[in-house]
Amino acid sequence: MPTFSLPLYVQGTREQIRIEIISAFLKETPGTGRGENTTKYIYEVETTTAGEFVTLHRPAPLNKGMDFTVHASHTRFVSGRRRLTNPSHRNILDDLLIKQGENPQQIAIILSFIEKIYKCEDFDWSTIKMLNFTTGVDLELILKIIKWLFIEQDVTYWNWSGRHMLYSSIKNYLQN
Repeated sequence: MPTFSLPLYVQGTREQIRIEIISAFLKETPGTGRGENTTKYIYEVETTTAGEFVTLHRPAPLNKGMDFTVHASHTRFVSGRRRLTNPSHRNILDDLLIKQGENPQQIAIILSFIEKIYKCEDFDWSTIKMLNFTTGVDLELILKIIKWLFIEQDVTYWNWSGRHMLYSSIKNYLQN
């Protein structure tokens, strides 16, 4: 079966975003089995000013149903001995901690951006460029990945805490 590559843009409240994502997934062509018979989808969801893409890949390898994985087009994240395009929550937390170590005064600004993303509020992404970090992954990329990890958590764990799990982890990790 083929791999489909599609653009996907969502906006609105948590509820509206979740409905848009699931609606897009419901339009997918069904597979006819495993391996070669699986339909695969790559949704292009973000582009950074540096030209890196954030994509969603379906189906996700470990979960079933509506789950997806979030990937960066060019950046690799360490996972044991491997380097993968899909970051773990630990990769994100560690990168933010590196940034905090480089410039502790600016971590409050980063947290304010993350809070806006968490609350599904629009903000001017160009304001990220006022922060200058030489360590870790590009800040714009990290924030756009966080946005989609929040959405992934909402899709997977809607009836529990959804995006709050990752958000509280970020806040606790950086404020301790």
